Amino acid sequence: MAEEKKTGKFQTFLFVVVIPLIFIVIIGFVGMWLLGVNVQDAASKIPVVKDFVQNKDENQEKDRAAKQQENTADKLQKTIDEQKSEIETLTSDLKTSDTEIKRLKQKISSLEKTEKDEKEQDGENAEDQKVGKVVKIYESMQSNKAAKILSELKEQEAIKILDSLSKKKVTEILSKMSPDKAALFTEKLAKNEEEKEGGE
Repeated sequence: MAEEKKTGKFQTFLFVVVIPLIFIVIIGFVGMWLLGVNVQDAASKIPVVKDFVQNKDENQEKDRAAKQQENTADKLQKTIDEQKSEIETLTSDLKTSDTEIKRLKQKISSLEKTEKDEKEQDGENAEDQKVGKVVKIYESMQSNKAAKILSELKEQEAIKILDSLSKKKVTEILSKMSPDKAALFTEKLAKNEEEKEGGE
């Protein structure tokens, strides 16, 4: 019997307090809904109930924040990808520029070398042309005059001219010189001839 009373008291509490309370809450929410009151807002203000009721605005705000973060992340990723692509392009351009610079330096050095060689060759050609003109002058000159002039020149210049003249003309000029000068020039001409033959 004691068990029946305990069960009876629980049933009484359930039927008298709990069920009518739930019924009143439901009728209250339906009434507020019919009156146009936002039930969620009202429920979110009740201390215990607000934990169970999710606020629509909070959910929308969370969704908006999540979408905004996704958009921001997508934009940042897109920016990162564009910058990586730009870096790769710039790196490629830099390598191409380095290669071009090396190629141009080589071209410059080869052109400088060619210019230097041409200047040397032009210098030699100019000197050869000068000597050639002088030789023609001495070839056409009378032997006694040529002998006097060559005697007055520096030894090296005189030898250079004599070495370029024909053998017949050299013989005529040497015969018109003093024996000392003729001997000196003959000796130098013989040395030059030996050097030429030794070089070949």
